Amino acid sequence: MQPLYENSEQIALAISQGDRKAESILLERYYRTVFFILRRRGNDEDQARDLCQETFRITIERLREKPLAEPSKLAAFMRSIAVNLCIAENRKSERRQTFTNSDAVELAAEQGLDQLASLAKERAAAAIRRLLTELTSERDQRILYRYYIDEIDKQDICTELALNHRHFDKVISRARTRFKQLLDASGQEAVLEVVRGG
Repeated sequence: MQPLYENSEQIALAISQGDRKAESILLERYYRTVFFILRRRGNDEDQARDLCQETFRITIERLREKPLAEPSKLAAFMRSIAVNLCIAENRKSERRQTFTNSDAVELAAEQGLDQLASLAKERAAAAIRRLLTELTSERDQRILYRYYIDEIDKQDICTELALNHRHFDKVISRARTRFKQLLDASGQEAVLEVVRGG
């Protein structure tokens, strides 16, 4: 009987059991997503490809050694590997460069601003989580949380909530509208800016 690879949980478990076909499916299904994450973090195309390959190498080796505690979070697990590789690569690049004193001062200032921006985003994310609990529809809460906070793959959420892709798009669109109304009513402009990507 042909094994099923309907969602990330089945793929993760199959790889942990030595299924080489599942490794190929993993690459086919998630390569573009991981590559997009790395490009979005400012890597050029060649560097993003290299980091993408490394992300899949680490993921597959880890799954071969030991199953994930929560196989359904495979996409989030790979995202964290990709981001950590990206951070490590950026640190290596910074160490390889030599700076004049003024360059070092500018870099320190930029890092300070990045840390402030990161802190603001963390606070905004916490506010978003609180607001999500105020939505009256449990399905609205769940689909928004799973997609935007847990960053679970759309296909996996469809399987989890028994939705097809078209129905998913309608449900998440309505949930976003209701959340936006709640957000506007809360008057939390900082949160609104994060949601808009500001």
